[in-house]
Amino acid sequence: MNNNQKAQKLSQQLENKKQQAILEWETALYTEYERGAKWYFLAILISISTIILSLIFGSKTFALVVLAISIIYFLQAKKEVPHVKAIVTPVGIHFGKQFHKYDDIDFFWIEKHLPNFQSLHLNKTKGHIKDIEIQFYDFTDQELINILQRFIPYNPDKKPGLIDHLVHILKL
Repeated sequence: MNNNQKAQKLSQQLENKKQQAILEWETALYTEYERGAKWYFLAILISISTIILSLIFGSKTFALVVLAISIIYFLQAKKEVPHVKAIVTPVGIHFGKQFHKYDDIDFFWIEKHLPNFQSLHLNKTKGHIKDIEIQFYDFTDQELINILQRFIPYNPDKKPGLIDHLVHILKL
């Protein structure tokens, strides 16, 4: 068996392991926050105030940037959050179209948003996105911890950072 055949066989074995689901669920691609009329009123007020102040101080470019970001944000907020499959396998975790190998994950931690859901956070060592958040609803955090600890370290002391708290409070 030559090196090319060995590489193909190894690649096929890896692909087969990817297909073996240990745990599988469907979840939202990202957190969808409930925003009422008051939230939208304040968001529009802040956007308009920022644009007016930018124009008063002669920063037309910044005013255009704020206007563009506001329009894009409101158009995006009208879209329904897509749902994807999350699949834990012996070699990594599928999340939507992405596959995260355990070798690329430093550790994982669980964030509780009870009573609605909880989030699995994967802290990655490689790639441009260092924190992957995957929501789960249908099973306990302990079940997920027991499964994932066989493959990657669990950090029970990790907590959300300041930016995460602001995103949650401001419902961004």
